[in-house]
Amino acid sequence: LPIYGTGQTVVVVDAYGSPTAAQDLGKFSSVFSLAAPNFTSVNYPIGTTPAYNSGWAGETTLDIEWVHAMAPGAKIVLMQARSSSNTYLEGAIQYALNNHLGNVITNSYGSVEYGSSSSSLNTWNNLLAQAALQGVSVNFSTGDAGDNSHASPYVKTVSVPSDSPNATAVGGVSVFLNSNLGIKFQAGWGTDLTRIAEPNGTAPDAPPICAVSLLPLPNKCFDYGAGGGMSTFFAKPTWQSALPGTGRQQPDISLVADPYTGVTIISSYPAGTSYSVSVIGGTSASCPMFSGVWAIVDQAVQAKAGKSAGLAAPLMYSLPANAITDVLPSSSSTTTNLAGLIVAGGVPTYESPVALITPDVPTSFTSAFYNSPSSLRWFAISFGTDSSLVVTPGWDNVTGMGTPNGLNFVNAVLSKF
Repeated sequence: LPIYGTGQTVVVVDAYGSPTAAQDLGKFSSVFSLAAPNFTSVNYPIGTTPAYNSGWAGETTLDIEWVHAMAPGAKIVLMQARSSSNTYLEGAIQYALNNHLGNVITNSYGSVEYGSSSSSLNTWNNLLAQAALQGVSVNFSTGDAGDNSHASPYVKTVSVPSDSPNATAVGGVSVFLNSNLGIKFQAGWGTDLTRIAEPNGTAPDAPPICAVSLLPLPNKCFDYGAGGGMSTFFAKPTWQSALPGTGRQQPDISLVADPYTGVTIISSYPAGTSYSVSVIGGTSASCPMFSGVWAIVDQAVQAKAGKSAGLAAPLMYSLPANAITDVLPSSSSTTTNLAGLIVAGGVPTYESPVALITPDVPTSFTSAFYNSPSSLRWFAISFGTDSSLVVTPGWDNVTGMGTPNGLNFVNAVLSKF
């Protein structure tokens, strides 16, 4: 029996949603020769009409198209919450649980744990505990700001609700391809971005300038990267007993999230009269992708055991080595793909992969080079540098246990039932 998620439903929860969601998903499926989508949208509260906006419409498009790309046989139910407040997002999940809409619920949003009230954290956790008891895996992105010290300046914190032990926390990686489109290697998603020249190279920036979107960290040009780390509110669950620390660690698992190695979406928002093609990333990409993978797992487990696989997170820590690809801190590929050094006023010279992951900004740095199609400025990008988070062999706070290894991953989970 081919396993494409057939017979399963993935519930996608987004604020506001998109008025062009159905036709955009249909166009995406047609362009990429996927099965025609089985798609339904539900406004929450029932009977309301969302106040659509471009930011959440793009998020919605990404979520539904990449659930479908991973599990083209699965039904998709889009829950369009009235707003991005916890009240409506939690209510949309509760509605999905009460009405048994699907065994996988994917959520590409979050806030930071630091400063969150205990009542808010417990409300999320209690809702997710109900889902786990019902055999539903509720999956959350871990965020795109690394250790989140930008959001709460120089205080490291994790994302909510992915910090719940009753959620599956999905982190992110950068994926580099061979000429045949097979994976050459993967790195933990984390980008240092430094401006080195004015538009079209008309003048150097000497010294180079941090070109980050967030508040710069001391001595770093960290831009974006996969969220992760240890909760200071929730205790470490038993299935993470082999991990360091005393709190719930995240992420559990990862897939591609780096926008520089990202995924394609097709959108006609807002008018629905013409389509645009974009490349996008973030753990907003990796979470719906993993949710599609988990729908495939659910199809296999349902056929064997007559039930869903349930919450994914606990199962990630007892699978054989060939089920999950461990993302390592360096590989033989880094010397040719990512190494190089440029100093203001000098010429590029070779620098080792070890030096690559510890850039010396702003006087010098290691990188790949990038010419922005919008500003035409030249930038240096250092991959695999995720704030204070570090990729290590085995579980780490950037990639979790690693990335699912296709059919081996499905069969490994299936063997547990």
